[in-house]
Amino acid sequence: MLDSIAKTAILKIKKLQWARMLLLSRPQPNRLESLRGYILRLSHANHYHTTQYVLELAGLWTGKNYDSASHYVLKSADLSKLAKISGNSLELLQSLQYGLDERKQSQIYNHQIANRHIRLDFPRICPQCLESNNIALAIWDIPAITVCPEHHIPLMDYCPECNTRLRWNRPGTYLCHSCESDFREYTYDQVTPEEINLSRLIAQLCMKKQVTNRTSPQPLKNKNLREVLELTSSLAVLDYQLTDDYLSSNKPLSLKTASNELLHRYYCNAMTNLNDWPNNFYGFLSSSRQIRRSRGVNAGISKEIGAPFYLLRANRQKAIYQPLWEAYCEYREIATRQTVEDLRQARLEADFIPLRTAARELEIRPEKLLKFCKKLKIKLRKGSGQQKLISRSSIAQLSEFFDKLLTMSQAAEQLGVTVYQLRSLIQNDIVLPFRGATVDKSRDWLFLTESINEFLQNVHQQCKPKGRGKKRLISLKKALSQIRFYEFGLAELTSAIFSGKIHPVRSGNDTKLCNLKFSVEEVRALRPEVESSSEYWQPPEIVNYLGCSKHVVFGLLNSGQLPMEKIELPGRTRPVVACKKTAVRQFRIDFYILSEIAVKLGVSSHAARRLLLEHQILPDSGTDIDGGYCWLYRKKKISQKMMRRLLNQQN
Repeated sequence: MLDSIAKTAILKIKKLQWARMLLLSRPQPNRLESLRGYILRLSHANHYHTTQYVLELAGLWTGKNYDSASHYVLKSADLSKLAKISGNSLELLQSLQYGLDERKQSQIYNHQIANRHIRLDFPRICPQCLESNNIALAIWDIPAITVCPEHHIPLMDYCPECNTRLRWNRPGTYLCHSCESDFREYTYDQVTPEEINLSRLIAQLCMKKQVTNRTSPQPLKNKNLREVLELTSSLAVLDYQLTDDYLSSNKPLSLKTASNELLHRYYCNAMTNLNDWPNNFYGFLSSSRQIRRSRGVNAGISKEIGAPFYLLRANRQKAIYQPLWEAYCEYREIATRQTVEDLRQARLEADFIPLRTAARELEIRPEKLLKFCKKLKIKLRKGSGQQKLISRSSIAQLSEFFDKLLTMSQAAEQLGVTVYQLRSLIQNDIVLPFRGATVDKSRDWLFLTESINEFLQNVHQQCKPKGRGKKRLISLKKALSQIRFYEFGLAELTSAIFSGKIHPVRSGNDTKLCNLKFSVEEVRALRPEVESSSEYWQPPEIVNYLGCSKHVVFGLLNSGQLPMEKIELPGRTRPVVACKKTAVRQFRIDFYILSEIAVKLGVSSHAARRLLLEHQILPDSGTDIDGGYCWLYRKKKISQKMMRRLLNQQN
């Protein structure tokens, strides 16, 4: 019984305490105003100088010198105390919150928009709206609304009397926190119809009214509030990046802190860029490109346009950006054709053009052209960056000069030789190239027409007409085969022509080397005298000594019956086959060759072998014995007496 009485007493005390906390004036919230606007109106109705007292009673004051509203405007702060002191339902006050979910999305008038499109600080007002209803509308917290949709005047964010920026923590909705001047006494001139289009469109989307598509740009037609805010805000920020203010500060346009005048200017520019679709957008891309090119960016159309291109490429899959991406692709094609045409025209009119452009006109590599300029001492100008410029007169001079140059194959054809033979002439300094590995370490061989003609003229002077005392004549190919064994080639043959040792025969005025005829005697006279070794015999000398055919000698050497060696002789390009004289002499003393016995007996080799077998005379070397080429018999086994007996038996 006592416990129930105590509980009842406690409840009565709490009710009395809450009754004392109720504000004297408790105006009802308007669903069109923001939560901070209602708190400001509630403070003004109770004659508080700031909103701090109401926030402290509601348990929302953070204890700082300024009002940090993010914890109760965006987040889920407890508004139950505010509901009790204002005499309103908690659901009604919570409907005025913007909220903030995991995707950083806020809610205004039941529309989901990005949180960056909500301004918490630096409020803006319309004096005429405050005059009529004294309500701070929630749509004024949207940065893209810079003009009152109803009265068509710019929103005010600075006190017209003391020029201080407005704050939420002020005496009343229409009073300045600094000078307490009444904003309702001031007004502005109405803006043009074009400047009101965006604010009116956003207001219609917020209130879910019928949207006037007739005045809306093509990309914004049939779009929701979130898409309209995202597209226009992005274009406004991009347009601000083209200004000198951004270049000096390098800070982007802040939608939450920028002044209303600045926001109004760039949001109007964004709507202008979307009007007359897509011509104005093309102009925006062109101006962005020109400004960046003036700042030194010259790396292709996309990089010259800069931030708009990167934004559109990153968001081209989103429906709101697809018309802009398609327009950008069309603009890029148009700009590419125009750029190519402008460059071509400028190139035609310019006295100096880039070295790379000149290289394309001359159809050579830029590095190669630069080496030609250095070799011919052509002066180049310095362009932007590391670019080098060349005059058109120099290009004409180079073009005329290149026409006189011959490649390796062309020079070889004009001389009437192969490329490899021409290389040998170069290596022996008989033909001097203009460029090449031996001249300037370049990869390509080039020859002056004058030097090739001069070479042929010198050959022509040493030639004799056909039919003047020359009987045995051979071609260039056969002449080279006559001296190739002695490490002689075309270079040595040409040197002999110039020194007067050889006088080729020409047919008419044709002085190509391949068409010349050479005297056999003169060519053979070029051979050096080859000295034979005193210790070795070569196969021809062995043939003479043994008195057998050369086939037998080579067979004896190859089978090892004669010890073969390879020796170096002066004047020979390769080692020659030889055998020591002592080994040949000892072979003649020790052995008979079967063919030699057959000659002495006057029979065939087969019959001579059969006859020797009948007398039990076996060979010491042969095909069946040691793989030798010939059947060899030791002379000790066949004495003179045995030889006469065999001869008598045969007869």
